[in-house]
Amino acid sequence: MRFTYSVASRYVSAWACASVLGVFLCVLNPPCALGAISWQPPEVADSTGAVGQYTSMVLDASACPHVSYYDSGTGDLKYAYGDIAGWHTEVVDSTGDVGKFTSIQIDSAGTVHISYQDVTNANLKYAVGGPHNWTVTTVDTAGTVGLYTSLALDAAGRPHIAHMNNDTGALRYAVYDGSAWHTETVDSGPGVGRFCSLALDSEGEPHIAYQNYTNYDLKYVVHSSSGWQSQIVESQNSVGWYSSLRLDSYGRPHIAHYDSTTFDLRYTHFDGQAWHPQAVDVMGNVGRFCSLSFSVGGWPAVSYLDYDNRDLKYAYMDTQGWHCQTLDGPDFVGWYTSLAFDSVGNALIVYEDETNYDLKYIKGLAPPDSTPPSPPIVVDDGSYTTATSTLHASWSSSDNETGVNAYSYSIGTTAGATDVLAWTDPALITETTRSGLTLLANSSYFFNVKARNGAGLWSSVASSDGIRVVRECDNPRGAKSLPDSNWVKIQGVVSGGTEFFGTFFYIEDASRISGIKVDFENSAHSLVSSEQPVSVVGRIVTRSGERVIVDPYVE
Repeated sequence: MRFTYSVASRYVSAWACASVLGVFLCVLNPPCALGAISWQPPEVADSTGAVGQYTSMVLDASACPHVSYYDSGTGDLKYAYGDIAGWHTEVVDSTGDVGKFTSIQIDSAGTVHISYQDVTNANLKYAVGGPHNWTVTTVDTAGTVGLYTSLALDAAGRPHIAHMNNDTGALRYAVYDGSAWHTETVDSGPGVGRFCSLALDSEGEPHIAYQNYTNYDLKYVVHSSSGWQSQIVESQNSVGWYSSLRLDSYGRPHIAHYDSTTFDLRYTHFDGQAWHPQAVDVMGNVGRFCSLSFSVGGWPAVSYLDYDNRDLKYAYMDTQGWHCQTLDGPDFVGWYTSLAFDSVGNALIVYEDETNYDLKYIKGLAPPDSTPPSPPIVVDDGSYTTATSTLHASWSSSDNETGVNAYSYSIGTTAGATDVLAWTDPALITETTRSGLTLLANSSYFFNVKARNGAGLWSSVASSDGIRVVRECDNPRGAKSLPDSNWVKIQGVVSGGTEFFGTFFYIEDASRISGIKVDFENSAHSLVSSEQPVSVVGRIVTRSGERVIVDPYVE
C-alpha cells in the first residue's frame, strides 16, 4: 500500500532547499534529485521473538544502521546493525526485564552507546561497547526512573541522558563527565518529562522537548550558563505526545509531536524569535510514534503511524509544503518508528510490525544529483593588510539536493590563480588562516574557492575581491623615503587648518617634525577634523616635487 498527497504550509520560506530521500547501503549511493523519491519494499531485520518495540536508530560514518530495541517476549535489550552482508542481531542485557525506552548513539570511534530502562528495578541503565562486547551500568535509581530515555553524545563522546521519574512526574537529566555520572531534576511535576527528546547544540548545551501530561502541553527546556530555562511551546488541545526534537545548523529547535485531541501529526520550529506550529497530516488518526530528522538540504522529515489504517507513513517538506506518503501496510505496522538520513540524503526507517512482532526497515532510493553547488561567496579581511606571511578568508556555498560536503581553495596574485598556494585537498571547512606565506608589498592576493556536493560535483570557482599588502611606516618621513607607487600605511594627526582644504589635507607625526599630503585629487572629503588622529593607507607618488599619498583609505 503506497500513496502520496500534499499539505500546504505557511512556513515553507524558512528553508532554502528541498527534502530528498534515498536508500540505505554501507557505501554512499548516488544522491538524489530535488523532490524525487522511490521507496524499496519493506524488509524484516529481526523476527526472533516479539521484537521491535522501543526502537532507536543511528547511522555510523559508513551509513550503516545501528538499532536498539526491546524483546517483549524475553524482556531483553537487543541490538542490531546492518552492513553489506545483511542484519546482525544480539542480546545486550538480559538481567531481569530490561530494554524499554531505548535510545542509541554512536561516537566517532564507532563505539555504540544505549540508554534504556531496567523495568524490574525501575532504574535508568546504560550500555556501551559494540557487538558481543558490552559494559552495562546503572545510572539513576532515584525512584521509578528511566522512562522515555533520550541519549546524546557531546564532542568528547560522553553520554547525556534525559529521562522521566514516574513517581514524582519529573524530568531528569544525567551526564557522564569521564569518571562519574551526575544526575539532577530539570523540571518537576506534577506530570512532566513524558516523551522527552534530547539534543545537544554546538556548545554542548542540552535542549529537551517533552510533555506535561497533567495539562497535556508540549514543553521545551534549554540549559545555558544561567541554568535551565523552560517554556510551554503548545498548549491548545492534548499535545506533546511522542515528541521528537532535532536542532538545525543554527542550533534552533524543531519538534514533531502528536495531538491526541485532533488525532493529527504536528510540527513546530523556533526561528530565533518565535515558535511556528502547524499541522502536518490531518488524514485520520495519524502521528503516533513520530520520529523527526533532517535531509541533507536541511528540510524536516517525519516517520509515524497511521493508526486508523495501520500503516507506516512518512512526511517531508519541500518548497511546495508538506507531502505525506504511506510506505507499508496493511499489517499493523509503523509502531516505534525511527528515521535517519545519511550524508548524501539516503533515508532509512526502522519500526515495529505489531501484527507479527517483527523489527522491520524500509529504504528510500533517490536518483543522482546532476546539479553542482552554488558558486561560493568568498570574503577576505578587507582592502589591505600589513601582514607579510598570513592571510585569512571565509566562504559559504549551498546545494539544494545533496548538500555541500567539501571545499577546496587556492591563493594567487590574480583571481583564480594558484601561484601562491595550489588547490588544497577537499575538506569541510568554511574558514582558514593561512600562515607561512611569502607576501610581497604592493601585491594583491586572492582566495579562490570551489565547493563539492554529495554527488561529487564541483561548483565553479569563485574568488575574493583581493587584499593588498602594504608597508607600515612609523611616520611620514619613512613613507617619503620609498619609491613612487609603493603602497603604505602611516599614522599621525591632521595638521591644524588643513582639514578645510577640500580635496586634501596634511598629516604630521606626533613630534610635528615631518608631514605628508593626503590627496583625494578631484573628490572633496569631509572625513577629518583638526588634530584628529588618523590612519591612512595609500600610494606614494611625486607631484610637482612633493611626495603625496593618493588613492587613500582613511581610518
